[in-house]
Amino acid sequence: MAGLKKSEKRLLILFGLALFVVINLIGDNVFRERKDVAKMAIIEHRKKIADYEGLLLTRETWDARRSWLTKLQPRYLSEEAAATEIENHVTRSAAAAGVNIDQRK
Repeated sequence: MAGLKKSEKRLLILFGLALFVVINLIGDNVFRERKDVAKMAIIEHRKKIADYEGLLLTRETWDARRSWLTKLQPRYLSEEAAATEIENHVTRSAAAAGVNIDQRK
């Protein structure tokens, strides 16, 4: 470039810039769909992260409730024992409320 005139250097610089812009426009058009898909994936991942962070905030509360419920929940040896206990509870509750339960089998 030492032997080029000042105007020729300017033309080469302008040509290089024009070539750079054209290549970028072509590349942008070619990869636009891929970029849009990638942007949508990023948005979806950010939504999932926000949901998980919200769940983490309430996790402590729900863990405490679950442990409280498991302490209060009775343990039954069989399904028949559980059914009998539930039936007795319903019958006693109905009697306390003054309701007569007709037991037809």
